Amino acid sequence: MRISLVLIAILGLAACEAPADRPAEPPADESLPVEAERPGPAYVGRWAVDPRTCTAPVGDQQPIDIAVDRFEGYENSCAITAVREVEGAQVLSLTCEAEGMRTDEQVRLAVRGDLLTLTYLERDDAEVQLERCPEGAR
Repeated sequence: MRISLVLIAILGLAACEAPADRPAEPPADESLPVEAERPGPAYVGRWAVDPRTCTAPVGDQQPIDIAVDRFEGYENSCAITAVREVEGAQVLSLTCEAEGMRTDEQVRLAVRGDLLTLTYLERDDAEVQLERCPEGAR
């Protein structure tokens, strides 16, 4: 009886092996590649009026860091609460904290290659031209 149970177990395991014409599943480390991260909007990155300040920030000439959900500038930190497309640019609604005060404002971002035109819509449409900082510049 014991021999027949062992034989049944061996035959059962043999039946589970992959047939010769069909390859076995690849090991876990050779599985399908993970989908690459999708790049964010064109405005995501580090931007500066003067590219030299990308790595050596000076006072109010510090770069602006823009993420998908954050807009970080000199002495302010903003959450991006909404984004809408307007005539080839993006208008961001921001909720900012600066020097203990909270404000809401909108900015328009127009990216052309490595140049960003930042327009403060609630500051008489004041415009600033910024250049993209090189990758890894901190």
